[in-house]
Amino acid sequence: MSAKVPQDRSTTNIISDVSKFWHSVKLIAAPYWYPTESGGRTFSDVIQAWAMLLLLIGVILAVVGLNAFNSFVSNYLVDVILEKSDFDKFVKTLVVFAVGLLFVTLLVGLLKFLRKRIALDWYAWLNDWILNKYLHNRAYYRINFKSDIDNPDQRLSQEIEPITSKALSFFAVSLENVLDMITFLVILWSISSSVAIILVVWTILGNVIAIYFNQALNKITQEELELKANYNYALTHIRNHAESIAFFEGENQELNIIQRRFNKLLDSAKRKIDWERGTEIFSRGYQAAIQVFTFVILGPLYINSEGISFGQVGQACLAANLFATALAELISEFGTSAQFS
Repeated sequence: MSAKVPQDRSTTNIISDVSKFWHSVKLIAAPYWYPTESGGRTFSDVIQAWAMLLLLIGVILAVVGLNAFNSFVSNYLVDVILEKSDFDKFVKTLVVFAVGLLFVTLLVGLLKFLRKRIALDWYAWLNDWILNKYLHNRAYYRINFKSDIDNPDQRLSQEIEPITSKALSFFAVSLENVLDMITFLVILWSISSSVAIILVVWTILGNVIAIYFNQALNKITQEELELKANYNYALTHIRNHAESIAFFEGENQELNIIQRRFNKLLDSAKRKIDWERGTEIFSRGYQAAIQVFTFVILGPLYINSEGISFGQVGQACLAANLFATALAELISEFGTSAQFS
């Protein structure tokens, strides 16, 4: 019985932390995206926000679809080149491929614009909403007596904007990369089920390792944010109490406090660099392995003329590479999501 208690408590704590996190997200997001209180956002503003979000999702679907379409055009283009018989067909296919890439480029630019614009509009509203609460009913005064809330000025000036930008980035990047992974996995399955199966197994193993790296990075990132706030507060303290410090000649004491806090911040930054190095090495090696085993499996099939064209080999390698890139970006996005949490 004693061995099960810590595990049960650990599971309960994880569930409790997740529940608190999503409750906090709801408190911040609901008044903007789904206001229910009277005197909140106007209906037209809510409709406009949702329209931009739906447009963002539509652009993401278009980018994923065009990437998949371009992979088939690339496959066909390679086969046309190898035929060496129809130059007009080559030119037409090349034009289609170039136009597809042009549209992808334009849509990616539009995607980033929409994501940042939605985040900016949300940030502007959220900043006003929180400031109104901060100055309402003397909350700014009563908050000083709460031990669990430190550096309110630091949090108000630096921690509101990342909430919106990180939330939109996480949503857009995750949706795009998950759709990319599904799409290119289907393409790979249509070419070689063996490659697709190995890719799925390798993905599961890679995610398990990535979760370990990201959990450590999340803790270090949260610690770094707190240490930065404490360091900035120590500097602000000198400005706000300059007269008292000068009168009592407390410069050395203040300098010692600042140096101690900076040293803690420096140690945290060094630990973060070490973990990021390991994460980057793993991510690069992970992608390289995917590209290599695609050639290992499909190369002999093409050489032995076992029902696969050279264009399909190129398409499969491209799909595997895009799958690996999407997964790497997804892993990276989970790693930086600590700033949002």
